[in-house]
Parts: sequence; structure tokens; C-alpha cells
Amino acid sequence: MKELISVIMAEHNTKKDILKKSIDSILNQSYQKFELIIVNDVTNAENEKYLNYLKNLDNRINIISNNTNLGLAASLNKAINYSKGDYIFRMDTDDIALPFRFETQMEILNKGEDIVTGRALVIDENDNIIGKTKNLPFYNIIKRFMLYYLCDNGVIHPLIAAKRKVFLEHKYDENIKYAQDFELWLRMSKKYKIFFDNSVLLKYRMPPKNINENKVLNQYRTHQKVTEVYVGHNLIKMLGSYYTLKKIEKLVCEKLGISKSILKERIEKSS
Repeated sequence: MKELISVIMAEHNTKKDILKKSIDSILNQSYQKFELIIVNDVTNAENEKYLNYLKNLDNRINIISNNTNLGLAASLNKAINYSKGDYIFRMDTDDIALPFRFETQMEILNKGEDIVTGRALVIDENDNIIGKTKNLPFYNIIKRFMLYYLCDNGVIHPLIAAKRKVFLEHKYDENIKYAQDFELWLRMSKKYKIFFDNSVLLKYRMPPKNINENKVLNQYRTHQKVTEVYVGHNLIKMLGSYYTLKKIEKLVCEKLGISKSILKERIEKSS
């Protein structure tokens, strides 16, 4: 007998055509025993109408509506509490799951893994493929350490799948506004393995090129803080976290087009 998957998403003002592609990619999975839980985090009227249409279209689709905009972490925690599946699969409203994503990850979870992630094709706002996330050949040798963050997109948030008990024990921290997923993986990895599968299972959409500098800086500060909290004094983890933060620092500087010294100044100003 196949186990039930709970797919959890939070929707807030995604472009309707992109939202539709994302949901269609779930409905067209080769593995069909799932419930889709979408938290309507005060989306626009057009999307709300579409979500209500979906609810009547397929009895596997459940819509939970927030009265006020709660943000991603609180919305996903609501979905986790509502879920009934043996496993929870994350998905974002702007990404596209490839047809065998659920089937592939379920095979791995049924072999005894607690959490699994994988690789993705990177697409732009027009669905053009602009890259692919990296193959991490040594990831599972060092999976109890956080060194995989040395590589870009080590753990892709909408590609995470895990046993339901993992998410029940480790929910999103609603007090963290940015990079909640990074904090969650660090916290989960204290107890559970995160298995990396080299299969390409998702089309991962990059945001539009207009950059919100404050958001990027706040994400960077969150990475710094949570790494300090969860790494502790283990020498291997400390070395891994040092190079991780250097990697993130470089990516932030490239994204904002600024030097490391200017980044440091702006972080100090915003503290």
C-alpha cells in the first residue's frame, strides 16, 4: 500500500500563470497518492478565485486561508499541523516539479532516510533554463556536518521531502524573517541525516533581477547568526561554517555589486 504524501505550499501574490504551472506539476506527478495543502496567505483576488476553483476541482486539494498576512514560516507551520500524510514534501508556488519527483524521493525515504533533497534546473521568469544546481558527489560522506553549504544551493527549500515526524519535531522558527530554511536545516541536522540525491527533480525559478538590497543584507545577517548558534565548537563544523560564510559573503557582494569592505559597513549600519 502506498503511503500518503502531504505537499505543503504558501501562496501570496504569485503571478497566476506561474502559480498554475506549479500546481499542475504536482497534479501531474507519477505518484498520485498525495494531499496538496495550500495556505492562502492573503493573496490577490484573482489567485484566491483560482484557489477556490482548485478546491472544487480535486478533493485532494485543501486551502487554508489566513485572515492576515502571516509570512512564509507561520503559513508553513499551519500546513504542517493540518497535514495527514506519512511524509511531507515542500513546494513553492513559482517552481515546477518534474513528473517523477515524488516517486523518486519516496523510493529514497522508504529505504530509511529521514530527509532528502536533490538537484534542480534553474529557470528564469519566462521558463528559460539558465543553469543547473551542482552535483555534490561527496555530500553523503559528510552529511552530518554542514559543509555542503560550500556549494551553491546545497539544500533547495522547495525540494525537501521528509518523514512527517521530522517536521512535527522541527517546525519553522516564526521569529526569523529571512533564511528560515537555512536555520531549519541546521537545526534538523542536529538529530537527522539530510540525504542528497543527484537526480534533477525540479525547475527552480530565480526571482526577477530587481534586487531588494535590504532583504539580501538581512538574509546574510541571518546566515551569520544561525551559523554561530548551531555550529558550536566542533572543529570540523567551525571550519565548514567559516568557509560557508565566506562563500555566502562572496555571493552577496556579487549580487549587490559591492566590495567586502562596503558590505561590512552596511551590515554594521543596519545592526
